Amino acid sequence: MKYNQWVEEGKIGVVRNALKSIIGEESSDSLCLYITFRTQDRDVQILPFLKAQYPQEMTISLSSDEFWNLTVTEDHFSVELSFDTQRQRIKVPFRSLVNFIDPIAEFALQFEKLEEELPQNENVIFINKFRSPSEG
Repeated sequence: MKYNQWVEEGKIGVVRNALKSIIGEESSDSLCLYITFRTQDRDVQILPFLKAQYPQEMTISLSSDEFWNLTVTEDHFSVELSFDTQRQRIKVPFRSLVNFIDPIAEFALQFEKLEEELPQNENVIFINKFRSPSEG
């Protein structure tokens, strides 16, 4: 059974729904979300100077009048934020999330990194096949 994967997918669904619910609410005074993500994950799109400044993780804030053009898809979100007084678009796959915090609602989620599906190939050996059940 893939219980851990299902739980992580459920948490991603919560974040996806939360982000969809705030589209168009950029000017809401009661909006404040903190999202931490892994910057080096595949398909994360941020400026090179941000990757250099945040080589492991980065936390962004989505709060009143400080983000623009939020879009949410099944597997990622993208948003424009201000860096050095210039708007820049970033793209974050949901599988790259580390934390999601809504301090106003006193709600927080912490994510585990999901294992990526590898193509099936007779030359690939999965070490999990050799672990005992107690090793996870």
